[in-house]
Parts: sequence; C-alpha cells; structure tokens
Amino acid sequence: MIDQRLTKHLYRVDEACASFRKAIRGARYNDALAWVTELFASGCLGEVNVVLFEMWIFLVGCEDIGWLKRWYSCDQSLVAIQKATVSLIYAINERKHVDLITSLIKGSTPTPEPKTTPVAPRFVKILKNLEKSSSYSYKPAVQACINLAQSKGVKVRPYKDIDLGKFEVTPVETLKVSHLNIYGLSERGRMKISENTLWEVRGDIVETLLQKGTPYWQEALKGYDPEDPDCMEAFAVKHFPNDIPDEWSLAKQERTHGKGSLFESEEGASLVKFCRGFFAGTSLDINIIPHKKITGSTLFECFC
Repeated sequence: MIDQRLTKHLYRVDEACASFRKAIRGARYNDALAWVTELFASGCLGEVNVVLFEMWIFLVGCEDIGWLKRWYSCDQSLVAIQKATVSLIYAINERKHVDLITSLIKGSTPTPEPKTTPVAPRFVKILKNLEKSSSYSYKPAVQACINLAQSKGVKVRPYKDIDLGKFEVTPVETLKVSHLNIYGLSERGRMKISENTLWEVRGDIVETLLQKGTPYWQEALKGYDPEDPDCMEAFAVKHFPNDIPDEWSLAKQERTHGKGSLFESEEGASLVKFCRGFFAGTSLDINIIPHKKITGSTLFECFC
C-alpha cells in the first residue's frame, strides 16, 4: 500500500522511500544517507529496512550474502543503518565494476556457472512469497535467503568497517523530490501533471499531521489542544520557527509536494515514451499505472 504519511520535514513517506531507492541505485551516498536520516528521525525504520532489503534483492542477491547477514544482525541504530546503506552501495557498484572490467578484458559478458542455475527458481519462489507476509515481516524471507545461499556454498565476502566521517550528509531541508525518482513508485508518481499535492501543505498543517503524521508527529502532537491559542503558538514556534507551511514560498513547498509526474514537459514525455516501450505489458506500463497499485512483488515481476 502506498504510504502517504508525512515525515519530519513533510516529505511523503512513499516519495522519501522512492528517492532513497534512486540515491542507492545512483551511488549518491550523501543523498542516500540524508534520506536514511529523515526516515529514521520520522520513526520509519521499518520502511528503511524494506528499501534496503529490496535493493539487495534486485541489484546484489546471493552474490553478496555477507551484506544481508551483517544488515540482518546489526543493532538497528541510525549509525548501523547508515553503514548498511553505504556498504550496500559499495556492493552494487563493485558488482558493476567487476562486470565492466571483465567484459573489457575478455571481450564478453560473464554468465552464471551451470552449477549456480538451480538456485534461481528456488530464490525466485522465495521472493514472490514476500508479499504474503505482513507489512514488514521480512525476517522469514531473509533467513530463507541466507539458508539457501549457504546451502549452495556461497562465499561470504570480508567485511570492511565503514567510516561515515568521510561523507557529507546532504541537509534534508535542501533535498527536492524529483519526478524521475517517484515515477510509478508513489501516488504522485502516478498522477497527471494537471494534478498536484500542494493542498497538503497549504491547508491546516496540524489537522493534516493528526491524520497523516509519522510516529515523529504523533509524538509531537501528544496533548495538543486545537482550542488553546497558546498551545498552537508553542507548537508552531517549536516545529516551524520561521513560518508555517502554508506561508512558504512556492519553491519551498515544491521541495516536498507538487505536480504529478505523468507527461511532465519534454522530460516527462520522453520518460513516458521510454516506459511504454520498455515496460509495455508489465506492472510499470504507463497505461496500467494509474489503475494499479505498485507493490514490491509487482516491481519484482517487472525487473525479473
């Protein structure tokens, strides 16, 4: 189900997760760490772990079971999850780098050894059963993946500790949700350009947060009395010291909200044309997206 709750800095959770995925895929370390920080601070650790697990499935898999084991057993602190994020990006790019070098040297693309092919059907079956679990109950699936890989003698790569000090985490308040990041992966990513979500930050923000706030806002609004002017003033001063969202400039409001992604100018038209050709008949088909929910399993069907 698409998550429309609002994070600490008023990003929609579905869009923050989509942007997090794109940052991982694009090896944008500082942005990825910023999205981890934002989601973690908002009380959305479960959503962060879902993204990490799915990206490992799609882009690494049993080739680096060591990452999965380390992530699975870490203490789930912000630092541990940030390190897991960085090491996942390393694993993804190491794989791409090795494949590229091998192709250049040998003049051919590496293919799996015959002895590894029996793993595929069983691995796919495990992944397709993920959606049958409750929202974020990936624990059985993770353990199954580990057991499967170990049963086939997959080597665990040596682990190098991550020095987070060398990264300059992008300030969350400077991040802007890109149409390319959310296309097909969020509610707004499936909306027409004539539609928008700006109403969410232009109305009564407290009422919106009471209905759609993440755990961060649920905690912040405990004991809030809408009939008490002093309470309202104290809340605004603490959480929106400069000005409340409906007084923000359009540019600031459009960091977190804005128009739909479909047919967004020339860039959007090219994206739609690409998706119609590449994803035709799949879960990301432009003609299907407005009428179909995007889930982990439908994305898996698309990429496998």
